[in-house]
Amino acid sequence: MSRGGLLLFFSVFLLAGLVATAVLLVQPVARVCQARHWRPTPCTVVTSEIRTHRDSDGNTYSVRIVYRYTVNGRQYQSDRYDFAGISSSGYRSKKAIVQRYPPGQETICYVNPRDPTDAVLEPRFTPLMLLRLLPLLFVGVGLGGLLWVLATPALPKPIEGVPPWQARPDWAEGRIVSSSKPMMLVMWVAAIIFNIAAWTAVLMLMDRFSWIALFPFLGVWLFYAAYRQTRRWQQFGETVLELTTRPGAVGGALAGTLRLRQFVRFDGGLTLRLRCVRVETSGDSTTEHTLWLDEQTVTADGVDAMPVNFYIPPDCAETDTANRILWRLEAKARGYAAQFEVPVFRVAQDAAVADKAAAAKRAAVAGYQRPVDSPIRIEPSWRGGTDFCFPAVRSPGAVLGLGLFAVAWGVAIAAMILFETPVFVILLFSFFELLALAFLVGLWFGSWRVTVNRDAVTITRAVLGVRRERVVPVADIAGFQSAVGLTVGAAVYYGLKLIRKNGRTETVGGGIKDKLEADWLAAEMARCAGITPASTP
Repeated sequence: MSRGGLLLFFSVFLLAGLVATAVLLVQPVARVCQARHWRPTPCTVVTSEIRTHRDSDGNTYSVRIVYRYTVNGRQYQSDRYDFAGISSSGYRSKKAIVQRYPPGQETICYVNPRDPTDAVLEPRFTPLMLLRLLPLLFVGVGLGGLLWVLATPALPKPIEGVPPWQARPDWAEGRIVSSSKPMMLVMWVAAIIFNIAAWTAVLMLMDRFSWIALFPFLGVWLFYAAYRQTRRWQQFGETVLELTTRPGAVGGALAGTLRLRQFVRFDGGLTLRLRCVRVETSGDSTTEHTLWLDEQTVTADGVDAMPVNFYIPPDCAETDTANRILWRLEAKARGYAAQFEVPVFRVAQDAAVADKAAAAKRAAVAGYQRPVDSPIRIEPSWRGGTDFCFPAVRSPGAVLGLGLFAVAWGVAIAAMILFETPVFVILLFSFFELLALAFLVGLWFGSWRVTVNRDAVTITRAVLGVRRERVVPVADIAGFQSAVGLTVGAAVYYGLKLIRKNGRTETVGGGIKDKLEADWLAAEMARCAGITPASTP
C-alpha cells in the first residue's frame, strides 16, 4: 500500500475509534457518574424478560425490565436496567438478573432529579461495560499507525524496468536507514491508550473484582518501556547500513558496514542477525515464519562503524515480494536496536567475496569455545562413540516465556467464562491452551541423548520417563545442521537436524540459545560420525 493509502487507512481507523469512543464509552461513563447523585426511589417491577437477538454470528441476549415509580405524586415507567445498553452472549447472567426482578417485585430505582422520566435500576458500572473499551483499540491502531507512517522517511517510488534489487533507490544506492523514532512514538501511544483503558476498568469494577488492580501495574511498565525507547532514540538516532554487496547473493554473501552517528561501546559486543522470513496473512492476523537465520557478534569498543559479513547458503530463498519473502538484518545490543530490510537475490557474485564470508564462518565455528556452564554435555558413550546430552530445562528463558504466555492465555479463558462467551470460542481457546501446556511440559521435562559413532546415530528422546529411541545408520546420513527452533519474544532458540541422503530430516536436539554453539555442535556430530562437512557451512 502506498504512503498516501496508509495515511488514509489509519486516519479512518482513528476517526472511527474517536467517534465510537465518544458514543460508546464517554457518554455511558458520564451517565454512571451523574447517576451517583440521582434520587433513590421505590418502584415496582411490571414485567421482566430475556430478549434474544439473532444474526449470522449467533445469538446474543439482553434484559428488559419494565418498572413503575412515583415522583411528586405522578406515576412514571421505565425499562432501563443499566447504562451498558448492549447485548452479549451470556444467557445465564441475564437469567439471573431477570430472576432477581420478577413481576411484582418491590425494589429501588434511581431517578434523575432534573428529569423524572430518566431512571435506572442499576446505576453502577457493570462487567458488560468493559466491552465499551474496545473502541480505544481503534484509536490506538489509528493514531499509532499515523505516527509510524509520518515518522518513517518516505522511500522514492520504485524504478520500473530495472532489476528488482535496483527498483528501490535505497537498495540501488546501497544506503539503508533505520530509525527507532517510529517505534518510540507507537510505544507511547500504546502506553497511553492502555493506561486509559486500565484505569477506566479499575474505576468501573474495582469494588467487585479486585484483580483488575493488576492492569495499572502493566500500564506503568509500558510507560517505562516507552521512556527507555525514547532514551534510545535520543542517544543513537538513525543508523545507516552501507552495503558493499548490491545485492546480497544466495550462495554468496551479504556484506557492508553499519554506521552509527556517534562512537559507542557495547559491553558484550553487538549481535547481528540476518533473517529470511515469509510473511503470511490470514484474515486480520499476520504472522512471520523464519525460513533461515544466522547471527554473529562483533566487537563494539569505542567505534562508530562495524563490519557486516554473512555467508548465505545456496538453498535459501531469495527476496520475493510477490510471495512475501523478505530478508532483514537486525542489530541489537544493550540499550540499542536497529533493523534493515535488505536485498538478497540469486545473482552472480565475485567468488572472492563469497569465499571470504564462507571462510570467516568456518573459522568462527572451528574456533568456538563452549562456555563451561553450557547445559549441554558431551561425554564418551558406553555404547561406543560420543554422547551429546540435552537435559531438561536447558532453556529456562523459553520455559518462563511460554509459561507466562500459558498463564495469560488461561486468564483470557477465565474472562471468557466470566462473561459467558460462546462455548465453541472457549473450546477453541482451550485447545490452544492445551497445546501450549503440552509444549511447556516438553520444554520442562523433555531431554535428548544423541549417541554418535562411525556406524550409527542413536536418538533417544525422554519426557516424564517415557522414552523413544531411533537409530539411523551413518551410511544414510548426508550431514548435520543447525535450524531455527522456538522463538519467545525477541529470543531465538536453535535446534539440530540430522539430514538423510533421501532429504528427510530428524531432530537431534534443541533449546540452544547460542547460534554459534548450535553450528559447532552440528559440526562436532558430523566429525564424530566420520562425515566430511561441506566446503561451506
